[in-house]
Amino acid sequence: MKLTRLIVPCVLATALLQGCASSSSTKETSTEDNKTTSNAATTSTKDTNASLKNNNVANPTAFLTETVAAAKKGQLPNVPFTVGQTTYTQVEEQWRKPNLSFLNTANYVQYRVAKKEQIAYGVGIGRGHILYELRAFVADDGKTPLSSISFKAIKKQLGQPSIKTKLGPDRIWSYAAGNFMLKFTGSTKDHTLHHISVYSKVYDDSKQ
Repeated sequence: MKLTRLIVPCVLATALLQGCASSSSTKETSTEDNKTTSNAATTSTKDTNASLKNNNVANPTAFLTETVAAAKKGQLPNVPFTVGQTTYTQVEEQWRKPNLSFLNTANYVQYRVAKKEQIAYGVGIGRGHILYELRAFVADDGKTPLSSISFKAIKKQLGQPSIKTKLGPDRIWSYAAGNFMLKFTGSTKDHTLHHISVYSKVYDDSKQ
């Protein structure tokens, strides 16, 4: 009888200890699961962002949408300057001296800032040495979104331009973008795009 009284409490104590250990193990596993889920979500977000960035190269529609949004701020995608705000001194601080400088009444200079992109950028310097225009030229190697954009695609997505202009062998389609103009310039002969630009008449004191 005395032996039975000793065994029963021991069995109960052992069961309670096992239960606590099981509960602790469950909590630790749950925490690790949460960490794994969090890491997976972070990785997924990074992969999605990278995928969207890469898809823009082969997706003219996405790139045009991005370009219009940037133009409304006086900017172009992947260009760290703003028309109507950035000064030429600030351009030189980031991009140094230009590759080409046109000493004419347009006050215009050109940069080829990234060889891996094989694309050139241009800036028009206006009143108070503030930029009145930003340009991005079609890449030589045909590997950027600009290379795959046609005037037909532009019209399909953006509609009729506000202004149509012809300048020598070029056609220029201009669209209102907030306080700025978004321009598409290309050949009248083969209808290919040469460059895009965002422009402000307010700061343009050139005589083009």
